Amino acid sequence: MPMVMRCVVLSCAAVVAPCFAQADGRYVFAANNGNLEGSVSSMRVMPDGSLQVVEKYVTGTRGSQDPAVPGTNAYAIDITPDGRFLANTHATAISTFEQITLWRVHADGTLTQIGTALTPDSPLDLVWVTNDLLAVTRTQFGGQNFVIMYRFDENNVTLTEIDRKQTPGFTAYVEAHPTGRWVYAGESTSNSVSVYEVGDDGRLTLIQTAFPGNYAIDPTVSHDGTKLYVAGGISAGGRSIAGFHIGSDGILIPMDNSPWISPGDSPKEFAFSTDDRLLYVSHGRDATVWSFYIDPFTGDLQPTGNMFDVGLQGSHGDTVTLEGLVFFSDDTTAVDGIMGIYSFDVTPDGNFLNQNGPVASTLGIAPEHLVAWEPARCRADLSGSSDPNHPMYGVPDGDVDGSDFFYFLDQFVAGNLAVADLSGSTDPNDPGYGFPDGQLDGSDFFYFLDIFVAGCP
Repeated sequence: MPMVMRCVVLSCAAVVAPCFAQADGRYVFAANNGNLEGSVSSMRVMPDGSLQVVEKYVTGTRGSQDPAVPGTNAYAIDITPDGRFLANTHATAISTFEQITLWRVHADGTLTQIGTALTPDSPLDLVWVTNDLLAVTRTQFGGQNFVIMYRFDENNVTLTEIDRKQTPGFTAYVEAHPTGRWVYAGESTSNSVSVYEVGDDGRLTLIQTAFPGNYAIDPTVSHDGTKLYVAGGISAGGRSIAGFHIGSDGILIPMDNSPWISPGDSPKEFAFSTDDRLLYVSHGRDATVWSFYIDPFTGDLQPTGNMFDVGLQGSHGDTVTLEGLVFFSDDTTAVDGIMGIYSFDVTPDGNFLNQNGPVASTLGIAPEHLVAWEPARCRADLSGSSDPNHPMYGVPDGDVDGSDFFYFLDQFVAGNLAVADLSGSTDPNDPGYGFPDGQLDGSDFFYFLDIFVAGCP
């Protein structure tokens, strides 16, 4: 069909004072999917790992007998890579266009709604590809499905549609590679993942259609950009998880032992620990979250034997991680009277023994989807000692010194991809600079030298 191009001028909801800071702490933002009240909540992560509400921001309300309005049912949510803006979609009963709501994130974790825009119904997922490129799904059962790319102009507060690509079937999930060079869309009609290359102009080029052998639910890319997993949901026996290696060209390569069988019922969604050593897999039918070990080389998944039961079927909302912490939401009070966000420590064996405080209410209705934010840590701060027998060996201490340099050398020589695979290029202008590429070579060594010399802010 002809490419549809349009420019949407966002309706200004407030005059925003010049403020270009990201949030200066750790936060979890929740989209509350209430039918009568839609809202977004900002939750501060406290030093003990518990959550505290900063504020709930209502996006729309209606009476129980009133027709649907654009601002209820806040649904998918994501934050820009630099942490300065949030975007969320809405999933109301409106069948033509739905609302995208945009927010400025302030240093104290408060939000200011800066505008709204319309996108074709239904936008069940969105992802910031870069700080100014936003990919949104157009999801429709039995109709045409698309991935739509918008460019965000923060100065003029506009979204401009750059491109849209039709997908093979029901597409409710879209994911971006950490480099911003590729977009992955999962669909559950022909059970495929469409891989798109993102051009310099933001336009999309289909470069691959991969078939995992089950539904392609929630394609999720590891933090280092080398692995992608998709959930099978109720397909393929109802316990299937498929995995791919991601090549340096963005192409998906099936892992040798994929798929794996989950102990949980109907896998639906993933979250990697920030070091990519654990995969948290949530399930729909039994509402459990299971943890899996990830082999750093083969990508093989092995259940740790640890799980947490959120409760009633379908009550699990979303799972996200920050360094040392994993959060997941319970989106209904049905049966157990609990609704809100759980916080647990990330442990080497993936257990759920240390819950951080009580379940935290978002003050909203049905916290469906989450996004987490923390300021980037100093990547050159790797170790407090150069002695492998010292308890601070491999533990960041806030300083960049010889301990970090010699620890990096040890890991580089040992072939430890989890630590030493830092960059695919030595050229700061190359898109692969600062992003792991699945191999250890001079690019990693010289990138570490660059960040070592730069030190910590």
